[in-house]
Amino acid sequence: MERQMFTTDGASRQARLLTREDAAQLRALQETDLRFIRIGYDRVGSWLAIDLGNGELFFCDDEYRPSDVIRTPIETVMNWAPTKERLLLLTQRLNLGELSEQELPRKRNTPTFEEMIEWILYVKVGLVTREDVSDWAGRVLQ
Repeated sequence: MERQMFTTDGASRQARLLTREDAAQLRALQETDLRFIRIGYDRVGSWLAIDLGNGELFFCDDEYRPSDVIRTPIETVMNWAPTKERLLLLTQRLNLGELSEQELPRKRNTPTFEEMIEWILYVKVGLVTREDVSDWAGRVLQ
């Protein structure tokens, strides 16, 4: 499937994600550092890979030499639901202008009552804004 993401300098990049089976076969054939996994590719033949050490996504050549670092979160690219800690971090990155609204993960876990209270307390201590909590609650209701 096709995914749009953004590099650290704000350029838009399209990539086609590999299936799990294809990614597993590539990993089995891999002779280099197993810290990196290829998860997709773009139209010009660069690989989309993830660095398992820091969770960073990047485009690279066959030897894993990076050409572009991706700022879009892995959860958005892979359509995974972020943990509550990651969602807080991503919301803070959005508020700092390091992410765009469209880069936030669409998939969300249903929060517990305790997590809802935590998000309200995050406003009190200044970690997020009321608007963040409102947006978060609206997505949960959808």
